[in-house]
Amino acid sequence: MTRSSSASVEQEKIVGIAKENISDFVNHFDCIQSNKKHGRRRGRKKDSDKNTNTQQYTSMLNRYILDNISYKLDAGLSKSDMQSAATVSDYLMLRVYQGLSRQRERIGDEEAYEQFVREATLKAVDDGWVELIDYLEQLKYAVAGRASAQRNVMFEYQNEAFESFLDTEKAVKCNIIRNILLSDVKIGKDGRLQVIYP
Repeated sequence: MTRSSSASVEQEKIVGIAKENISDFVNHFDCIQSNKKHGRRRGRKKDSDKNTNTQQYTSMLNRYILDNISYKLDAGLSKSDMQSAATVSDYLMLRVYQGLSRQRERIGDEEAYEQFVREATLKAVDDGWVELIDYLEQLKYAVAGRASAQRNVMFEYQNEAFESFLDTEKAVKCNIIRNILLSDVKIGKDGRLQVIYP
């Protein structure tokens, strides 16, 4: 496999992870919007309710961008665009592509960029793994106390450990994209990559 084809595979994987993260956020975002819509009484909506909801959605979207994609906000989406999950997803993916291009330009060298992506990914996996191991160690002691309540300790441990694994997997995917998009990256005078992670 040539260097350019392996780089495009890596890029496809990163974009795939970003799409998955955004899909999770947009589904949660959409769920909040639909719950608020269905929770209202029938009749006319007050304009102040519409404005408050739009402000809340805008605030949630901006917080997601600042925490996961970019430290800079732009004009964003119009009120009508906020109603479409597909439009919100497309907008966030556009911001991801812009962030990837910005990091690639900042680094300048394709080989160094690929190295940065690998290191950022490895850091996210390593941090997630350390947290999971720590949690599982604590879980052993927490579940052991349930034996006196005549519960199946092994079954409870396995269930909670599996749930924790799934949560960690999501957190690692979020942190991979955060590390790639939000890190301060430059190449030092010695030619080495210097990264400050978020």
